[in-house]
Amino acid sequence: MDKKLLKTVLSIPSCSRNEDDVRDFLVAWAEGMGIEHRVDEFGNVFMRKGEAESYPCVVAHMDTVHRDQIDIVGEGKSLHIVESKNSEGDILYAQRELPSGVMASTGIGGDDKAGVFIVLELLKKFDNIMGAFFVEEEIGCFGSKKAIGDEWLEQAGYFIQFDAPTDDWISKVCSGIILFDDEFEKLLEPVWEQFEMSKPSISDPFTDIKELRKNYDVNCINYFAGYMDMHTPFEYVVVDYVQKAIDLADATIRTLGTDKYLFNKG
Repeated sequence: MDKKLLKTVLSIPSCSRNEDDVRDFLVAWAEGMGIEHRVDEFGNVFMRKGEAESYPCVVAHMDTVHRDQIDIVGEGKSLHIVESKNSEGDILYAQRELPSGVMASTGIGGDDKAGVFIVLELLKKFDNIMGAFFVEEEIGCFGSKKAIGDEWLEQAGYFIQFDAPTDDWISKVCSGIILFDDEFEKLLEPVWEQFEMSKPSISDPFTDIKELRKNYDVNCINYFAGYMDMHTPFEYVVVDYVQKAIDLADATIRTLGTDKYLFNKG
């Protein structure tokens, strides 16, 4: 895992409707990596590698809830990322400099910048893969709603989002929307057992993956991204949990490949 890149992504200030710095970073990163990319009219970012009939599409959102950072978006300023330890291992949390010069706690925005980092790591790993980074998830999934019908998203064989806490979260039902069918679950059960995952959750709140499942006929899944105490000024990211998410996603994609997995409505 590229820990320097993780800290860089987490240091970028962001909140809903103020995702500019994250978007600019993603575009520059894709250009530097030579990855095909585009930004749609709503500000969502898409990346694509390889030539395939269908692709695994890995997903995260660029916004956070931390509105105390709104004044430094676009100012060329970064959050100060602090490394520490707790009972979960090595952790990262954030501070920002106030106008007075005092350093104050602020949410590190692992929800969902840790997810953004995981997607970037997966884009480096695979030859045939797509990434989607949405705006305005925290205030109603507006970025993903507006992106429905995008020609690149139509090429997805399945979607994997990284937008849950801890190190063993799997979302099966999101805002009442079933994300994957029984056959898809059976394919992945050996992978989940290998990583000692908890039973899939059937009562999760909204995130972009439910909009994708509602509007595309393929199976979807939401995995953890390793952040804790989300939506608070004391949010932190557990480094080992992020690595586990990358490893789990790697095993998932290697199991599923580039096939299209149509959702069986039963």
